[in-house]
Amino acid sequence: MRQHIVIWTSQPGLAGALVELARLMGISYTIPHGRVTCSGNTLVVADPSTVESVNESCDRTLVVDTHTGNLITHLLDVVKAIRGRVYEAIVGIDVGSSRLAYVVLSTGAVIYSGFEPLDSQQLISSICSASKRHPELAVAIGSSPAVLDRALEIMEMLEACNARVYLVDEYRSNRTPLLGIKGIEKLGSDDLRAAAAIALRVYMNGHRRRGQH
Repeated sequence: MRQHIVIWTSQPGLAGALVELARLMGISYTIPHGRVTCSGNTLVVADPSTVESVNESCDRTLVVDTHTGNLITHLLDVVKAIRGRVYEAIVGIDVGSSRLAYVVLSTGAVIYSGFEPLDSQQLISSICSASKRHPELAVAIGSSPAVLDRALEIMEMLEACNARVYLVDEYRSNRTPLLGIKGIEKLGSDDLRAAAAIALRVYMNGHRRRGQH
């Protein structure tokens, strides 16, 4: 039976991300204007302020709260609720001279992307939280001689929270063809495209984690 998502949240940023996720996964969705009712194979994604108005007929309800969590974790929660498990989830990080560009891939699509300052602890914390909830999640950090020190620092911080981390050569990553990945066309920045290419190189080149032989 075809799945359907009801997006029932008062958090605009979350609602927008869920609409894009549903579109990329090819799943129909609705944003109701009143009390939520369900039929068939429906997943309701609500937040703490809206969940009480979900009808008892809705037996699949996922409550998320961006005030106490992060979008990377929550979007992977939704992917798992829809697919049964998290498929090929990986965060690609392009380390620039002044900022970090990152892309989250799962189910063959770009499900989230953004920028953070070079010394961002928020991104590290978000990835650590997501990897604890979803141990399938991997992280690929692009490296070159110019940014090696910072790339290694990020790698060590992520390894400290037991995330699966790979160091990847970023050479010409912003020129790598990104074929077959949904949502790539919306990555308007070369740095974001480089982050996506870095993530893909883990799968394409069979990288190993530090310490593996």
